[in-house]
Amino acid sequence: MKKVLLCVALALGCVACVFKESDVVIIQEGSSVADGKPLAEIVVAKNPSSVVQFAALELQEHIRLISGVKMPIVSEDARQGGYPFYVGSGTSVADKENLKKLPEQGCLIDVDDERTILVGVDSKRTNKVSVVYGPNPNVIVSARNIPSVWEKRGSLDAVYIFLDKLCGVRWLDCTEAGTFIPTSKTLVVKSTRIIDSPFIRCRDVSINPEEWDKRRSPKEFAIYQRTAWPLAFEETKNNERAANGRINLSKSFFGLRMKTGGEKIHCNHSFYWCYDRFWDKNNKNFIAYKPEWFSKHLKKGKKARSADGTIFSEYDTTRKPAQMCYSNDEFVKQTIEDVRAYFDIGGYTNRYTNQGYYCNAQNPIASWGKDVYSLEPMDNGGYCECPKCLAQYKADRRSDHAERADYWFTFVNKVAKAIKESHPDKKVSTLAYGGSREGLPSFPVEDNVVVHFCWDSNRGPNREPLMTKQMELMKKWRDAYPDRAMGLWLYCGFPHESGTWFGYLPPPGFFGKLFDKEMKYIRDLNMRECLFNCGLKDDFELYMGSRLMWNPSEDYETLKDTYFSAFGPAEQPMRNFYDIIEERICNTNYYGDSKGHMNIRIAYEKLFVDEVCDKLEKEINDAQRLVDQSGSEWHKARVRNWRVGYWDYLKTARMREFSMPSPAKGVTVTLRESLSQNLKKLAFKGKEDVLAHRAVSIDIPSKSAFLWSADKKEKPNAVYSMTSDKGFWGFVNGKVTDTVTYRCNVKIGKLKCLRIITNDPARSRFFFNLVGWRDGKKITILEGLHFTRGLSYKGFAAWDVEFDDSVMQGEFDAIGIEDRHFEKKYYAPRFIKIMAIDGAKK
Repeated sequence: MKKVLLCVALALGCVACVFKESDVVIIQEGSSVADGKPLAEIVVAKNPSSVVQFAALELQEHIRLISGVKMPIVSEDARQGGYPFYVGSGTSVADKENLKKLPEQGCLIDVDDERTILVGVDSKRTNKVSVVYGPNPNVIVSARNIPSVWEKRGSLDAVYIFLDKLCGVRWLDCTEAGTFIPTSKTLVVKSTRIIDSPFIRCRDVSINPEEWDKRRSPKEFAIYQRTAWPLAFEETKNNERAANGRINLSKSFFGLRMKTGGEKIHCNHSFYWCYDRFWDKNNKNFIAYKPEWFSKHLKKGKKARSADGTIFSEYDTTRKPAQMCYSNDEFVKQTIEDVRAYFDIGGYTNRYTNQGYYCNAQNPIASWGKDVYSLEPMDNGGYCECPKCLAQYKADRRSDHAERADYWFTFVNKVAKAIKESHPDKKVSTLAYGGSREGLPSFPVEDNVVVHFCWDSNRGPNREPLMTKQMELMKKWRDAYPDRAMGLWLYCGFPHESGTWFGYLPPPGFFGKLFDKEMKYIRDLNMRECLFNCGLKDDFELYMGSRLMWNPSEDYETLKDTYFSAFGPAEQPMRNFYDIIEERICNTNYYGDSKGHMNIRIAYEKLFVDEVCDKLEKEINDAQRLVDQSGSEWHKARVRNWRVGYWDYLKTARMREFSMPSPAKGVTVTLRESLSQNLKKLAFKGKEDVLAHRAVSIDIPSKSAFLWSADKKEKPNAVYSMTSDKGFWGFVNGKVTDTVTYRCNVKIGKLKCLRIITNDPARSRFFFNLVGWRDGKKITILEGLHFTRGLSYKGFAAWDVEFDDSVMQGEFDAIGIEDRHFEKKYYAPRFIKIMAIDGAKK
């Protein structure tokens, strides 16, 4: 294994323009001053920009943590005589450099024995910046007016490159244990000159590595947050709002330190705002009712609906047309007017659907970027079927996903030509996305159009041949337009998103090697305009992805060594832990015949089976043992973060198990979500299910109105009918009742385990009381059990509740549950089956 030495005097790697090299002693061991002068100082312009102010503070804090010396920040005319760091333009020394010769978003790091220059092109904003740091650079107490990742900030990037490449600082993640700071009383760096710039202009990534973790219960997520950011909660006295403010600051700082952002060049669905202005008469942004501008659909079966004389297909779930009519000449004209107004004003002048920003004429916001406007239809396949649109579809091009390529790019080209005439320095962008527009049109695309290819199979190693096909399509686009700016969407949010879709807890999706190969492929195709990661949820992938967006030629193994060496004595078991998960996620042999997105069955019946999880448990336990023996507190914190964030989460995902409070003193109730994939097999092994196949009666208050379904064809095959009425399988609440009681007339001596199966949606709330009947009287055994979600299979969710011996005292003539509808908005049909074990029976 190749080791990476994390030390102060790092040897400089392969970077652009290295002119000279020798040791430069910046700070010597001893006091922070010599002969009344500081050993080193940070020199800025008299009225520095906000970016330069922040860059100076970041440099000052990191050097203080490395050497113990806090350098003063001074203007040039107030210099005190120490070794100078010239940060930003506006000083006589820095201004000798011609910043116009720097590449776009480039920066200069020039170090010799007389001074260091850290400079680039910065925004002109001069708001006063203030930062209050905690005991380490990832603990941010407060901050004001720090730069945005979308601001010009070349001098700040120069500071980060200096700290990274010459001082050995490593920002690994955004938690409080996320930064490595080498320490030395003598700071020695290499004399060198570096000109550096990012490969990708727009580096878009969400700094939310724990976002997938929020699918846990609130209690479990709170444990994760308090593990990863303990000081945020401790120093705010567990004020959740204040602590989350600090957490969000740490994420913002991490994004800046990893040099994400850049030039804003976004592209996404952009026509949802048409509903606001031309369809919804009650919307505050409504201008005029223009139903002819929206898509028309041929009647398709029983699901078709009509509105205002126009028939819409099943794509319309809210009585709105699914798309616009992109062949409508008036709509084309309106779009051209909208794009021109956007560029003239500098953004939108209101908050619209799917635009998501508040802005007005005095303070517009360039949602897509100041020099680009996105043209992209709604995110569905319900395109217009009027005669004019249908005539442009090419059925013979379905095989290469280009059935509507000509149709769509005809519309895009019309708008682009008009914009070229009025705004020759601006561009329009669009996506090569979905099953109809990934292929190229049969005619040239206008030269002011930027295409962003959507590589939606990049996180699906089992999705061949789609993966290969999309890579070939990308190359076709590049070959057709070799000098054209091109962007890319990577769907790095999977399998997190599949968990959201299918209502289960997805496993961690480690895919480092595959991700590296993809980034090298993007580099080779020279797709430099924009990289939108569409979610990047895992710590190492977030670290390496952020670095590879800046420089995709970085060596993957070096990045991996750097990251995992930060676990200290636990490095090897933590690498093993990562490699086991990565191998399961990325090896197509484990997926069987599945070619689609991951689901609960793939995740826990094929990938993370017992023997794999046994190996993971061994590695995480070995890591814990090693850091307990000889690791620093920092190493221990990093192992804790992964234990809670990944191992504890995975255990939860496979079988949710945690204690729930009970109003009965001394009673402990364990909730466990069952992951068995066949609800018929949910019987308790080796135990008698005393309620199975028993008729269950339902007590419904007479004032409630219910709609009963007696269609036996709709009765789910996976479960038995639980009432004496064999036709019943559920109900819809016409008027919501407070309580429905389910009763099973069977004697039970000591309830050991209760299983509840329901067709509740996976994220709906479910409340119940456990009740029993003795001598004709109903008795509440346990009150107020509250399930916030369930893991579902084929539309069903199952919960197991285990009880200790103190819950039920004495025999009951019947057992049941009270289903309490606290939410008055509940209208979904519900099926409930209850099963139980009698602990008194041997």
